[in-house]
Amino acid sequence: MDDMILSKEHPYDSALEFVARLWTAPGGRVTLRYCGRRWHQWDGVKYRPGDTAMLKAAAWQFLHAARRYHRNGTLGPYNPRSADVSELLAAVQGIQGVADGCGRLGDVTS
Repeated sequence: MDDMILSKEHPYDSALEFVARLWTAPGGRVTLRYCGRRWHQWDGVKYRPGDTAMLKAAAWQFLHAARRYHRNGTLGPYNPRSADVSELLAAVQGIQGVADGCGRLGDVTS
């Protein structure tokens, strides 16, 4: 990834970047959804239940590749912690999620 600068104080903005860089196909289709309390990934035809462990690993790698401004004003590594990954994925749920049911996704299968 190119020089990506994120903020620990703004996980929603980081989640938007995470989805744009890793979970958006050419043409703009978002390939990750949170629906019915589960993650779903687009397989080219339908959204299918996804692998939570793989998603967490992708979040760790995404944050590890990023840089951030530290309190002293210097730019350095993001140095993610478990709480950062949890906050990122919670923000992604807020962006892509449907709390109960998958009605608006249309293409989801269990």
